[in-house]
Amino acid sequence: MKVKVLGQDKELKILQVFEFNSDRKRMSMLLRDGADIKLYIKGADNVILERLNYETEQPYLKFINEKLEEFSKQGYRTLVYAMRMVSEDEYIKLREEIDDVAILENREEKMGKDILKRKQ
Repeated sequence: MKVKVLGQDKELKILQVFEFNSDRKRMSMLLRDGADIKLYIKGADNVILERLNYETEQPYLKFINEKLEEFSKQGYRTLVYAMRMVSEDEYIKLREEIDDVAILENREEKMGKDILKRKQ
């Protein structure tokens, strides 16, 4: 996939897509950006915020919460995006889990595992 980031062209490889569904209330995508693997997730604000790793510094969280409150008072529904780095080892283990899940009957339910909270 080719994208433009801050005016510069980048080529990213899509490794895995976890589609949105009404049970998960979010969608996720694993991308390879050069040597880095990144997990991007978007979804309902309450669903994403409860999955953040609060053990690491979240410098924009106060501002985001203020804006979300302001938007909700105006009646807006909001989506929140988050990203975290995934190590190569973690991705290999995750890939094995995904392959195992793919053969199960209830594939969609099992693939909804929350990987945003996992520690690096």
